[in-house]
Amino acid sequence: MLNKHVVFTWELGGGLGHITSFSLLAKALLDKGYQVSVISKNVSLVADVLGHLPIKVYQSPLILQSTDNLKVTYSYAEIIFDWGYKSTATLCPLVDTWKNLFELLKPDLVIADHSPTALVACKILKLKNIIMGTGFSTPPQVAPLPSLESMKVPDQKAFLQHENQVLSSINGVLTKYNTLSFEHLHQLFNVDDNFLCTFAELDHYSTRNGADYCGPCFDIDVGSSFVWGKSKSTKVFAYIKQNTPGFELLLAALIQSNNNLVLYIPQANAKVIEICKKSKNAVLLNKPANMRQVLNEADMIVSHAGHGVVSAALLHGKRLLLVPSQLEQSILVYLLAKRRLVTAVNPRNEKINYAAAIQFTCTNAELGKNIEMFKQKYAGFNSSDQLENMVKSCENIIS
Repeated sequence: MLNKHVVFTWELGGGLGHITSFSLLAKALLDKGYQVSVISKNVSLVADVLGHLPIKVYQSPLILQSTDNLKVTYSYAEIIFDWGYKSTATLCPLVDTWKNLFELLKPDLVIADHSPTALVACKILKLKNIIMGTGFSTPPQVAPLPSLESMKVPDQKAFLQHENQVLSSINGVLTKYNTLSFEHLHQLFNVDDNFLCTFAELDHYSTRNGADYCGPCFDIDVGSSFVWGKSKSTKVFAYIKQNTPGFELLLAALIQSNNNLVLYIPQANAKVIEICKKSKNAVLLNKPANMRQVLNEADMIVSHAGHGVVSAALLHGKRLLLVPSQLEQSILVYLLAKRRLVTAVNPRNEKINYAAAIQFTCTNAELGKNIEMFKQKYAGFNSSDQLENMVKSCENIIS
């Protein structure tokens, strides 16, 4: 029995995908005899996915965004600028808290998902660490960090100033702990390994050179089984949040489409529940759906463009109508729509014809052809081999 301790971290971002992306690796390491812990932004989501496993869960350090946030963020530096990196004074308490957690847990290896401050603490404590993610939170190692795909920087001077300010904040903390300062911000991402869990078509940085993509990482065996309605029409599964702009219009269009509809709407309110009850073609779930069943049975999926759901759907040849709700999803949608692999809508556009978008997604021949070509291109992708390689890398780093 091994006694080595692996700690997974999740600091920024939202959604179930941050947990399901590393859940299979966590299970595999447990099977190998490793001790596994998770420091998570959302401990409830960890409990939903990993609660049945012998994993200890801890709350990650949090900071409330200030009122003077950047109106638009064009790079990873500007994203973290708003989350404690404006100054050493605001960053230091966060780093101190991560450092305290690591000193308590004594990890032999840290696996970080969108956790920049955890990476700073790892530098100070000289902990072995791996970055795991879709690429959005792992910019290419160049100076300055590039802008995200599709983001055109209007003010290059301010863009560089923000990165320099972030770098200065980090270096102030490193100096406090007698740790070698960074010359460039990309040095934060100098780690023992980088699990770049995506494909080139889904990478948020087209400027990345020599990337070693290990393919998307997702767990489709989470969630509960469900029963479709009796309709013989097209089976459509939708996972949408009711705080999304245009939600009511989208919901109405889905129900009026007369497709065989299964909906998962987290914390659906009484009005939504009543609307679904009155519908003859909609089944409303009160918990996440089993994604293996969705991928096996649905003809079309509507979602907010979480990387795991999108990747799994395309690998299974499923049509997608995507309604992005934040920056990472919006860029992913841009990349895929540009390749005619998905149907995309901007939920903030009040003039969207959702009914037409649903019909187009269900029936467009070009879309179906492109999805099939993508599926065939990556037909050799094997998630079991991917997981085995990740475990081997962890073992090599720890040993």
